[in-house]
Amino acid sequence: MPHVHVTEFVRAEPKKVLDLFRDLETFPEYMANVTSIEVVERGAGWSVSHWVTDLDGAPLEWREMDSFDDEQCAMEFRLTEGDIEQFEGRWCFTPCDGGTRATCDLDYRLGVPVIEEAVGPTILHKVEHNMSQMLAAIKQRLEQPDTAAKEA
Repeated sequence: MPHVHVTEFVRAEPKKVLDLFRDLETFPEYMANVTSIEVVERGAGWSVSHWVTDLDGAPLEWREMDSFDDEQCAMEFRLTEGDIEQFEGRWCFTPCDGGTRATCDLDYRLGVPVIEEAVGPTILHKVEHNMSQMLAAIKQRLEQPDTAAKEA
C-alpha cells in the first residue's frame, strides 16, 4: 500500500495549526486543489466531511471521519466512502524551534490493482505533491494571512 509522508515547519503554535485544521470548510478559499468541503456532521472532537478535490484534472470525491486530539495536538482522518478504496492518516503538530513541525503520514489504496500497477508511481507522486501543496497553503495561511490565496 502506498505511503506518503510530508512535513513542514510553521511559525505558529501547535494549537493554532490544529485549530485551522478544524476549520475544514475554509480550505477551498486558499487551497487550489480543493474544490469544496462540507462538514456534514460534527461532535465533540470529531467531524464527518465531504470533500471534492482535483488531482491534476481528475476530480476525486470522498467522505471522511476526522478525529481531533487536543492533548496530542493531532488529527486523524479515515475515508468512509468515495472514489478510492482506502485513504487514512494522521496529522501531528509538535512544538519545534518556537513554532510547529506539522507532519502528515497517509496511506491510500485506489482499489484497482491493474491501474495501481500501471500508474502507481505517478499517482504516488501526485498525492505527495497535493499533500505538500496543502501543507504549504496552511503554512502561508498562518504565517501570512493577508496574502493567503488559492496559489498553493
